[in-house]
Amino acid sequence: MSLLEYKGYYGTAETSVEDECLAGSVLHVRDKIVYFGETFPELRENFHKAVDDYLEFCNEVGKDPDKPFSGTLNVRLGKDLHREVAIKARAKDISINDYVIRACSDYVKHDGVHKNQVFNHHYHFDKETRTQTENKVIEPKGNYEQGGAGWKRSKPELKVH
Repeated sequence: MSLLEYKGYYGTAETSVEDECLAGSVLHVRDKIVYFGETFPELRENFHKAVDDYLEFCNEVGKDPDKPFSGTLNVRLGKDLHREVAIKARAKDISINDYVIRACSDYVKHDGVHKNQVFNHHYHFDKETRTQTENKVIEPKGNYEQGGAGWKRSKPELKVH
C-alpha cells in the first residue's frame, strides 16, 4: 500500500464504495483524522489540510499533537525468543536493545528478505491471457509490472554476495 506523507504524518488513500469517492485517514495517531476527495490530487490536498487543521487545533487548545512515532517500541517476543536474543546479544557484547535494532534495521534494509536467503522463482505468463499452463488467471505478487513481453519486475532483484 502506498501512503501519503506530509509533515511527518502518514495517511491512507482508499476507495469508498458507499460514498463513491476517495477517502483516507491519518495513521499512527490516537485522534481520528479523516479526509475525502473526488480525485487523487484533491485527496492529497485534503490530507495536507487535515494535518494542518489538526496541528492548528492542537495549538489553539494547548494540546501537544500526537507524534506518529516516538522511537520507542514495546515488543512481546515470548520466553524462548527472548532467551535466544539475550544469548546472541551477550555473545556480541551488545545490549538486547542494540541487537533488536540491528535485526530490525537489517530486515527493513533488505525489504523483509533475510540477507542469507536466496529465492529462485521463475514465472512465465502469456501476455494475452496472463495465464499459466493450468489456465488459471494469476496476477503476479510483489513488484511486477506488465511490459511488452509480459510481466517483469519493477524493482531490481536483491543480489546477495
